[in-house]
Amino acid sequence: MFRKNQDETAFWPSLTDLILAVLLLVLILWAVDAGMRSVWDSSFPRLQPGQIAINKTDLDKRPELDPNKILVKKTDWDKRVELKSDELIVKITDWERRVEIGPDMVSVKKADWDKRIELKEGEVVMRDAPMVIPLEEASGYAFDPGHGDLPAGFGDRLKQDIVPKIEKMVKDYPIEVMEIIGHTDGTPKSGTSNFDATLNGFEFGPSSPDVIGKLNAGSNADLGLARALSVASFLTSVFAKSESPELQALVCRAYSGAQLISPSSNLVQGAKNEDDPSRRRIELRFTRKSRPESKKPSGIAE
Repeated sequence: MFRKNQDETAFWPSLTDLILAVLLLVLILWAVDAGMRSVWDSSFPRLQPGQIAINKTDLDKRPELDPNKILVKKTDWDKRVELKSDELIVKITDWERRVEIGPDMVSVKKADWDKRIELKEGEVVMRDAPMVIPLEEASGYAFDPGHGDLPAGFGDRLKQDIVPKIEKMVKDYPIEVMEIIGHTDGTPKSGTSNFDATLNGFEFGPSSPDVIGKLNAGSNADLGLARALSVASFLTSVFAKSESPELQALVCRAYSGAQLISPSSNLVQGAKNEDDPSRRRIELRFTRKSRPESKKPSGIAE
């Protein structure tokens, strides 16, 4: 019995030592593993999402830029110029071909300059042919069929669209006379003319519209003259009230072209007795009062 009790007593300390030895071994192994992991992680760090592995030398060559900076080559930076807001870069050859133009100068072709004429003080260049402003029926300047009185709205259009053009012409050119020519188509006109008696002593003035309103046209020649007189009478009254001395001095002369002259200023050939709106028109022609035939004034172009 004593022997059995002695063996049981020795068994438990041995078991405890064994467990302690195992635990110590586990701790040693854990410590070794942790140390190895630390050494491994320091030598071979793990990448996090969004990271890449690069050489340290490469990292040293990559400076961190501000958002408002860019990288350029040193040679490119050395060739830079600082431009102001009103400057630009041009080629030397282009700059050397430049000319400095003053505020009162223009650039023209040499051939055009060679064709110039030198004008004296107060002279301008005019064509030999008179300048013309057509008042075409197709453009809205229409008379009532067979009548010479100005229809409603005709005068307003003249004041708004035509008078400013006339004023510019007489200011730009030495114009003294405006000829108002009435043209008709070939539609036959019948009736008894009273032009000879009614126009006796006629002159432009406040009473001229009343006189024109009493005219009876017996032909296209009469009708063209009546319409020319209506336009001339209206424009004369406008010019008299104008502040422009050139318009006030402009002489108005009324004529009839009847059905004889085409819009191209050629004589109508053959019988053309049809209704043709393109031939019904008033022409305003601008000329001088007189011009010497022996010698053309300087500045008059051929």
